[in-house]
Amino acid sequence: MGVIRAIGEQWQKSQLSQGLILSFSSHDEICELFCGATSMVTVTNVISALVFDDGLPCWLLLTEEDAEAPLSEKQILRCLFHSLRLLFIRALAQQEGLAQTEQLIVSVANDWCQRWEDRFVIDEQDTKLCGLISVISMQLNDIEKDQRLKLRSMGQ
Repeated sequence: MGVIRAIGEQWQKSQLSQGLILSFSSHDEICELFCGATSMVTVTNVISALVFDDGLPCWLLLTEEDAEAPLSEKQILRCLFHSLRLLFIRALAQQEGLAQTEQLIVSVANDWCQRWEDRFVIDEQDTKLCGLISVISMQLNDIEKDQRLKLRSMGQ
C-alpha cells in the first residue's frame, strides 16, 4: 500500500510542477528569470517537492482535469509562500546560503508578488501572504550576505 501511495504522491508532484510551468510560461517577466543555467522545470520541480514536504497540503486540490491546466493565482501564491517558508527554516537551521535553484525560487516569489496587486483581484489574506513573502525574502537575503561576509573574513 505504501508503494501505491508514494506513486500517487509523485504523480501529484509532477502535476503541480506542470501546472506551475503552464502558469509561469504565460508571464514574460517570470520567464526572463530563467535565462541562465537553471531551467523552469528544475525550479518548479523543487517548488513541488517543497510543497509536498509533509504530504499533500489540504489547500491544494488537484484533479485529473487540472493535469494540463495552469494553476490559479491563489494556488501559485500559496506554493511560493510554502516554499519560501521552508527555505527560510532550512537556511536558519543549517546556517548556509541557498543553492542557485533556491535563489531563483526567491526571485520568482518576489516578482510574482510585485506584480500580484496590479494584475489579480486580491483579498486581505493574499495581501498578507505577499507581505510575508517579502519579509522572508529580505531575511533570506540577509542570511546570504552574512554567509558571504563570513567566507570573506575566513579567507583573510
